[in-house]
Amino acid sequence: MSSPLISPGASVYIHIPFCRSKCPYCDFYSLPLGGTPVPDAYVAALCLDIQRHLHSDVVLGSVFIGGGTPSLLSVGQLERVVGALSATAKFADGMEFSIEVNPGSAEAPWLGEANRLGLNRLSIGVQSFQDEALALLGRTHTGAEARACVDSARRSGFDNVNVDMMFALPRTLGNEHRRNLLHADQACIAHLAPEHVSVYGLTAEVGTPFSAQVECGDLEECEEEEFEEQFMAWHHTLHGLGYTHYEISNYAKPGRTCRHNMAYWQRQPCYAFGAGAHGFTAASFGIRFACDADVAAYVDAVTKGENPRIEVESFSAEQAMAEWVYLHLRTAIGVDGMEFQRSFGLEFEQAYAAAIHTCGSALRSVAGRWFFSPEAWLLYNHHVKNFLCSP
Repeated sequence: MSSPLISPGASVYIHIPFCRSKCPYCDFYSLPLGGTPVPDAYVAALCLDIQRHLHSDVVLGSVFIGGGTPSLLSVGQLERVVGALSATAKFADGMEFSIEVNPGSAEAPWLGEANRLGLNRLSIGVQSFQDEALALLGRTHTGAEARACVDSARRSGFDNVNVDMMFALPRTLGNEHRRNLLHADQACIAHLAPEHVSVYGLTAEVGTPFSAQVECGDLEECEEEEFEEQFMAWHHTLHGLGYTHYEISNYAKPGRTCRHNMAYWQRQPCYAFGAGAHGFTAASFGIRFACDADVAAYVDAVTKGENPRIEVESFSAEQAMAEWVYLHLRTAIGVDGMEFQRSFGLEFEQAYAAAIHTCGSALRSVAGRWFFSPEAWLLYNHHVKNFLCSP
């Protein structure tokens, strides 16, 4: 498999840490606003931070505005953020410009204005098109609103749409009923034909309401066997619809791979703006940094002229090599032996001989490329831990 096209230059991630309400399974940093608007003070700090720390000689290959719920921004606020970016850095030809939206908070006029401002990729947080599943997940939109959002995106000019889906629902509903909901969601995807689908298995992340319910016995997680069955059901269905399963949780039609996410998995530089945003620089063997997950602290630091980012991880040569392998093995491309040798001056099969042997048939090798099959991805954490030790 050839490497998907990645736009030249760096990436930018912008975090909008606000939602109307907090989903019970979500462990990302966000604050529930209810019906109040996104604070202008936060948007002002965001724009000022961009102007100070995004250099004029930087050429951007991708920008991703995530959250939270970025579609809670007013058109004016979104225009200010886009203006800060375009006034500071250069946009590469064909730059991928993504924004996350939620059904129910992204109406047709807003979507049309977003497209007019140059955003060309939409990521819609659907999770399910079935009202029963949405209620179970604590989502505030309906299946009809989700379908209408995809239709509105098309009418607003977006020809690159991602839909987030979720499987492995809690065992509150009967087995056959859960299976029927899954098939109904797959039928909706077939009908709507988004260019990209992200499919995530529900897990009870520590610190979330779902986790607390599981611990006290009020919620029963999906069993491992069913999780595996549904993961492969999505794989076979989407493959049959012409999607490539190019990363553990991601599928794309030809030419529609998410360039921004591929930049993460290929360990490329990423600027980060906003409370809770994480970034990466390739300096030395790599440095990861983050803005404090605190809106008030972020606004205060930027207002005082301080850099709101702190270093959270600095890599040694061995750590950089292990992370490079870890990230590449998340993708269908996997580890290209020649690229690995160019990057680290070592042969992959010698540097990680023990790990390769331990993985056995789960790790495939074709023409100098090492990769996991979709079935092996089900045990990705088990297999990849072998590469995280010193080679």
